[in-house]
Amino acid sequence: MSEISSKELASTGKLPNLSQFKFEKVLMEFSDTKGLVVSGTFEPFEEKAILILNRKMFDTKNIEGLFCEEACLELDFVNNIYSKYNSTVPPTHGKITVDIIYPATEKHFQKYKIQPRFLVQETPELYKDKVESYIKLNPEAHIQWVFNILDKKAETERILFEDSDPESGFVLLPDFKWDQSQLNQLYCLAIIHRRGIASIRDLNASHLDMLESILSKSKEAIKERFGVSQSSIRAYVHYPPSYYHFHVHFVHEQMQGATALVGKAILLEDIIDMIKTFGSDALQKRTLNYFIGKEDPLWRRVGVEETPEV
Repeated sequence: MSEISSKELASTGKLPNLSQFKFEKVLMEFSDTKGLVVSGTFEPFEEKAILILNRKMFDTKNIEGLFCEEACLELDFVNNIYSKYNSTVPPTHGKITVDIIYPATEKHFQKYKIQPRFLVQETPELYKDKVESYIKLNPEAHIQWVFNILDKKAETERILFEDSDPESGFVLLPDFKWDQSQLNQLYCLAIIHRRGIASIRDLNASHLDMLESILSKSKEAIKERFGVSQSSIRAYVHYPPSYYHFHVHFVHEQMQGATALVGKAILLEDIIDMIKTFGSDALQKRTLNYFIGKEDPLWRRVGVEETPEV
């Protein structure tokens, strides 16, 4: 491949296969989903790439296809009425999803690196002294992909719903981690049109209409499109977020994973209630508790070295 065609294939999502990918190392494994994150390069180029590999859910509409001669069994053990085998399933049931980040930045590598995580108790003073300035240092280029969506330069065919109001509007689309094949793995994102709201620290009573609109309209759109009842949808915001442009996560209540863990996710209903109950500046006044990784640049600003055990 020429340099031009290789760059174009990577940037336009038209890579036909992974034959040009040179594996370097495993960054992370997910025991719950049997997923894997690896790093490497696309030859002959030096820019680093991250590949996120996950096994697809079984195709329940064609489950009979599993029970065939191709599904060879290799005995693991037998004990009375219980037995366990390893099996090679037919290709239609053995697919994986491949999410590619290329070229990957140091921030991406930090996100997918196994590392100890520590509790941060972010007081209003700590936010003002160290966190706010850190957020302002993040270049807009890191969220260009967000602006591409909002400006209809990318992923337009994936948009499920849009409120085009420049102040309170948003777009709703499936998160790239969901392949839209299993409803109990539903994962969507609502990204606001308005710029200048980096995180929940910027929210106040003037944003209540926007927050309530995102909550109600997104749940209704998901119900209409996928048939999932509104009471089965979990809506939450990360703090700190992985990128500093306000967005809301919508997932099926059966979905498990680190994205909805305590110490990271805050229900949108709770955010709305906090502002209504404790006043317009509730989120500026309260201490926010969360966990971040040791390699996170934010930890280098706010982290407190633990006293070694004696």
